[in-house]
Amino acid sequence: MKEIIIIGNCNVTVDYSQLVNSADFVVRFNEMRNYGYNSGTKVDALCVTNLSTPGRLFSKSKTLEKFSSIETLKEIWFPRTSNHLPFQFWFRPLSTKVFSCADYRNHIIARNNFHQKNIVYFSDDLYAACCSELHIDCESINFSPSTEYLAIKYVLQRFGTLDTRISLIGFSFDQSSCYLYKNEKNSVIELQKRGLIYILNFYYYSFAN
Repeated sequence: MKEIIIIGNCNVTVDYSQLVNSADFVVRFNEMRNYGYNSGTKVDALCVTNLSTPGRLFSKSKTLEKFSSIETLKEIWFPRTSNHLPFQFWFRPLSTKVFSCADYRNHIIARNNFHQKNIVYFSDDLYAACCSELHIDCESINFSPSTEYLAIKYVLQRFGTLDTRISLIGFSFDQSSCYLYKNEKNSVIELQKRGLIYILNFYYYSFAN
């Protein structure tokens, strides 16, 4: 059975290093805050928030190229869809509406030396499906599916569940107010009940109960 592990950025209180390092495919997010802290060191795909403030800062600061694991990284995933590609990243657009959909993926690739990586763009259909599941208006500038939720759904879509075990580590679903984390939490719990994913870490269960 193929083992796929998706690692969020919350604290991991149990040592899963051996499990992670022996997995077939490991997904992490953005700055990989718990990299090496009970979550091993393997990473095959890095899912990077490409819109608005996070995308601009990943471009401006070249944050991601500094990780030693970047050399062995195979794929960069950009989860958010937008037709607005800003010309520069030094200053944010004055319009809040424009900035909320500013897509810095090209700057992220160039500034962090990702040209040799396999670049994956999540589809508009995936985004729309996630919005529908979470009861979010796709055109909303106030709410959107989180990067983590989009990645979970992409993994399910891409790898399926036949002869595949998809496990979550380091998730809490209680972070930013711009995400409907209660809806995401309930959706993920339902996926676990259906046997489509497995939630391994203590942090999530303490929040879910």
